[in-house]
Amino acid sequence: MEQVSTPKVRVFKFPSVHRLIVLGGSAGLLLAFVLFAVWGGRLSGFVVSHGDFSRAATAPSGSIAEEDLKGVSGSAFPLQTETSDLAETLPETGAGMFGTTAAPPQAVLETLEHDFGSVNWGEVRVHEFVVRNEGGSPLTLKPGPTTCRCTLLDLDENPIPPGGTGKVAIQFSEEKDFGPFVQEATVLTNDPERPRLTLRIRGVVGARLAMSPDAVVFANVSWDEPVTQSVTLYSQHWPSFQLELEKAVPESLTCFWEPAAPQILEPFKALSGYRIFITVPPGGVESSEKAELVWKVTPKGEASQTLVVPINAPAPARMELHGAHLAAGHLLYMGRIVRGQERSREFFLKIRDRFKDIQLNEVTCEPEWLRVSMQPEGDKAGLYRIRVTVPANAPQTVRLQSNPGNVLLKISHPICETIQFQVVFAVLDRDLVVSR
Repeated sequence: MEQVSTPKVRVFKFPSVHRLIVLGGSAGLLLAFVLFAVWGGRLSGFVVSHGDFSRAATAPSGSIAEEDLKGVSGSAFPLQTETSDLAETLPETGAGMFGTTAAPPQAVLETLEHDFGSVNWGEVRVHEFVVRNEGGSPLTLKPGPTTCRCTLLDLDENPIPPGGTGKVAIQFSEEKDFGPFVQEATVLTNDPERPRLTLRIRGVVGARLAMSPDAVVFANVSWDEPVTQSVTLYSQHWPSFQLELEKAVPESLTCFWEPAAPQILEPFKALSGYRIFITVPPGGVESSEKAELVWKVTPKGEASQTLVVPINAPAPARMELHGAHLAAGHLLYMGRIVRGQERSREFFLKIRDRFKDIQLNEVTCEPEWLRVSMQPEGDKAGLYRIRVTVPANAPQTVRLQSNPGNVLLKISHPICETIQFQVVFAVLDRDLVVSR
């Protein structure tokens, strides 16, 4: 019977790892040398047992014994028992044949904020933030929440490879308000250190039409003469516009206007504007009246629009009461009075409007035995002295703030026909006044 020879096992040792290669015949040995040379390894020892070959080297301690491989022939396979020196020469590009792990992505931006500066009303502005990936893995960007007037437009070059850059475009527009603004947009990333990038934009939206001061208030209205106040009406949007007064309410309001000089417009960063001078008549505007100026504004190349400017010019008091014993303008303190004695207190009535010459027509008092008189104060127009007297025959009476005496004067003023005030006093027996 013909005997068939069984291929023997060849065991190779690499510099820092034990691998077993099971090969059949001399061709396997040659293939092992070729692979080893290609990978750059060094043959440090081998064992050959086939035909007339004898052991030329001894397998290292811990290698797999030949008898453990009996019956294995005709194939080759590696047995990895430790990490190969070859892995040390490969870049860290991800989990590969040697099981290495890539560095995570790293999002880097030169700035997280952009200032648009001045933005015209209704203008659309876009800024691109540059994101650089300084990590070892692709950087992924996803849109997150934004504020109401900020739009995250685009995330190009996504994902961003290691060492690469991408752009995040943010758009801003405003068609309602003007003045300073700050808006934010959030970008979500797979960077474990910066999972959220909050990008901020800021600037100032130029006003189509604004006024300084923003309200017309006359605080120094006089009954003696008219009062004039100026305002600046300007635009940070229009290079020029025409201004025309359509209506003044009441008609006693008057005004004129002229183009504002550059030094007037410069603090407002305005492109055009007017100085408006508004005059209110003596006495201002009664509180029951509506006061306003209605303007027609026509920008160059655009349709006209209406601008209504409210006017606050309250009429001052036509008359006032003042004196040492008068509180809150209407409460006269007479003090404690010994019954049987007379006491008088005086204060002044000042007429501020043009109806300064008046007469006292009628006096009504409660209690009725109070005496009241009014006389002009020398030659001072519109100034009158009022005297209130508790007579000596007044009965014992207590009139405190909860139950004061009342005085009503009817005068000849065409608008303010009455003057009313209260009186606080106590008429007591002498022993009660002294004890108190």
